[in-house]
Amino acid sequence: MDNFYKQNLVNTLPKSGSGESISSLSNSRNSSIIIPPPSPKLNKNEKRHSKRLSRLSQQISMQTKYISTQRPKAKRWKLYEGKSRLFCHGRIVTGNDNFTFFLSTFLIIGPCSLFTIFILPEYNSIYIYLFIYLTAFCTASLLKTSWTDPGILPRNLEPLPHEVYLNNDANDNNSDIKLPENSYNNTLNKRYQDDLEHNSNQIGSTYPNVSPVKPFIPPMRNIVVNGRIISQKFCDTCKIYRPPRSFHCSYCDNCVENCDHHCPWTANCIGKRNYRYFYAFITSCSLICIVVLIGTLSNIIREMNAKGFKWNYDGIMQCLIEIPMPFILFIIVIFVGWFVIFLSGYHTYLIFKNITTHEQLKEQYIPNTNKSYFSTGNIFRNMVLVLCRPVPPARYAMRQYVTIPVNNNEASTSPVENSFFNEPSTSS
Repeated sequence: MDNFYKQNLVNTLPKSGSGESISSLSNSRNSSIIIPPPSPKLNKNEKRHSKRLSRLSQQISMQTKYISTQRPKAKRWKLYEGKSRLFCHGRIVTGNDNFTFFLSTFLIIGPCSLFTIFILPEYNSIYIYLFIYLTAFCTASLLKTSWTDPGILPRNLEPLPHEVYLNNDANDNNSDIKLPENSYNNTLNKRYQDDLEHNSNQIGSTYPNVSPVKPFIPPMRNIVVNGRIISQKFCDTCKIYRPPRSFHCSYCDNCVENCDHHCPWTANCIGKRNYRYFYAFITSCSLICIVVLIGTLSNIIREMNAKGFKWNYDGIMQCLIEIPMPFILFIIVIFVGWFVIFLSGYHTYLIFKNITTHEQLKEQYIPNTNKSYFSTGNIFRNMVLVLCRPVPPARYAMRQYVTIPVNNNEASTSPVENSFFNEPSTSS
């Protein structure tokens, strides 16, 4: 500090030989000496506190700069693009078949409750407990089938093949490579159809000798499964090459892994992640139908013999008037139970062959055989493979955080699948 004062004082003194004196300098207006006030002396605690404040301000500035450049994030269920309905922040995934779902629930709980109240009390209490457990198991299987993600596949994981073709410099209109004349694709969505039509009109009006660009059919990729070649189709809605045994459900607007069918009675697709629950539902429902059928029929026979009714039309009508409930339950089971029993038997046959309903209807078998590409050749191994394997994690993790693109130059136009395999899974 003393050096600072000396330096300022020296700069204000007149130079030698200038003819000025100190007295003349002091009388002039511009000769005032400005001396800064001395800075206060800081003790050790104050110095330490000032260092902490400076360090904290640097950290805050760095965090602010990082946050300003960070892209926003959201949970995947908020950005879902399909038609399935999501509840409980993506924990429940179901369809839109509300009426049939509530009807199937009523057809299970209603007759079972009537059977438990009016028929089962005549039997041993152990049968009541077993029937109640079977009914609860059937209802839980129905809810589990309806509220479980069937295996929804993520979207926009592949670039559009026709966009890749058109963006390639080697495939412009001036080159020798031309699009095939029959390469129209009616499955392209409206946005790409409008863009291609607009571009074709511009090319035709500007360059009349150049053929307009036509939509490009997405090619099929071939993969090897069990030593045999299987083609993968491109889904224009989900913008992915569907894995083997996967189909796009038009009701839910999703590509579902190992899709068996869309079941309106469970209000959901039946796929890889909920097929076992569906099979448990239809088999337990078949057992309930058989138990109710046997119980009501035995009750009718016992009442007919106990009250002395004849086995003719008049005797049966008299018994119906006196005890109508067994007849009502018997008629309900006759009209509903046969379908459930047939369905459970049909899916048991499919499990034995390790084939889905889609594959069976489209006859996707090994050529010149009646076997599936994915069958192990053994009934018990197929059953273990379909029913006893662990439930795989959801490909479309609804509770996972994903990064939202900040512009349209991202590799994917969907904020959901752009970072599907890159973001860590959190379930807060």
